[in-house]
Amino acid sequence: MSAAITQVARSAAEIEAWLQEETAQTDEELHNGDGQDPDLVQAMRSFLNGTLSADEAAVAITRPVTLDMTPGADPYIVLQSLWGFLASAFVEMGQEVGLKLLDLLAAIQRMPQETTAITEIDWPDLQGFGHMWYDCHSSHFHGPPQLVHGENGVMAEERRIGLCQYLEDTGVVEANIWLRIPAAVAPDLGYSVLNMLRTNRPGLYVYIHQIHAWLKVAGPQLWKGKAMDELENWSSLAGDMRGRLPMTEHWAVWEAALVELSGDNTTLPKDSREVAADCLRLLKEAKKSDEKIGQVKKFDT
Repeated sequence: MSAAITQVARSAAEIEAWLQEETAQTDEELHNGDGQDPDLVQAMRSFLNGTLSADEAAVAITRPVTLDMTPGADPYIVLQSLWGFLASAFVEMGQEVGLKLLDLLAAIQRMPQETTAITEIDWPDLQGFGHMWYDCHSSHFHGPPQLVHGENGVMAEERRIGLCQYLEDTGVVEANIWLRIPAAVAPDLGYSVLNMLRTNRPGLYVYIHQIHAWLKVAGPQLWKGKAMDELENWSSLAGDMRGRLPMTEHWAVWEAALVELSGDNTTLPKDSREVAADCLRLLKEAKKSDEKIGQVKKFDT
């Protein structure tokens, strides 16, 4: 296997199958939260096939949510299903679709704050989306490494490859979200991904792919685009018990970890060592890059 996972685009049939799986088939299923409103899914389908623009789709996709709201409803709770659908769609429908969905999420963010007699939704703030993204795609940062558990501690090769693909796709999409729509995800998300190197997180042989994707898409911006004093409580995530460290010191720790992980004496399998070596290259290049902050980049292999 090469250093990077080969990206496999989802076919139209695979995308349609996923959309159908997400659709509630009866009113009872919809009421119980066992699927999405068919109108919402149809709006997504129309956006993906070009029938609706991003702005038109944003209105159509959010309409079933607002119509179903009850007086006094908590918008965070009401929006959970929509955000869960979008957070899954970003990754489950493949990287190409995931990057297209950036336009849709940005369009939702452009919608004016909605105040009615029932409740208030602050669309520009994307209330709760970041929390949903964490629940769907970032919970492996803390607690037991559930993703990498296998039978008798051994992961089947097919599952390992699938996880590597999933983590590459996740890293690509969330790094682009972080660059283009900062309010959508935690400001320290990319640094938390890199910090798995510092904590020697169990499962690094697959998590290294998420790190690789972040460095490929947003390495220069991670290096110089987000001042540490903007990241509340990030020093505790980094294991810095003496107060905030300058970026150069964090970068040096990550670089040293990658040197070790890419070496012959590491316990990582050969293909993971190759990915770690490419991460090391990207980490060094990031410090030299003059790329403009905010550019959306696709992960190319």
